[in-house]
Amino acid sequence: MNDGLSDKYELELSEDNPGKAITITGDQSLLNRMLCNLIRNCIVHNPNGCRIQVSVGSCDRTCTFSVIDNGCGISEPQLNTLNNDRDISSTQKQTGEIEHGLGLKIVRQIVKIHQGTIQFSDTAPHGLSVEVVIPIEIY
Repeated sequence: MNDGLSDKYELELSEDNPGKAITITGDQSLLNRMLCNLIRNCIVHNPNGCRIQVSVGSCDRTCTFSVIDNGCGISEPQLNTLNNDRDISSTQKQTGEIEHGLGLKIVRQIVKIHQGTIQFSDTAPHGLSVEVVIPIEIY
């Protein structure tokens, strides 16, 4: 993911329990796309650069993915929209440009397919935190 990434961005990967294997029943390519979309979202919405922390861990029968940036953050209305499962397919005026919000819509669909939950929150002093919790086994 960081191949060719500008020096304005710092990408940090971590595991909550290093060396502990976590096996999830799910679609590997979709889960990969979910993480890539979340990381790409940090980059697109922070053109001046930011630090991006990606972590994975497990607790009980769930796996937690966190993607946190220290960028510009988002407004409270946008945060409420993201957390209330409202339509986020377009956050731009109809100008013919590439539609923003589509990546997060896809992320939400991937999380739903894997019977998980997603939570968006502010980070202090600024930035965005996204936490995805997915059951290790899908029933």
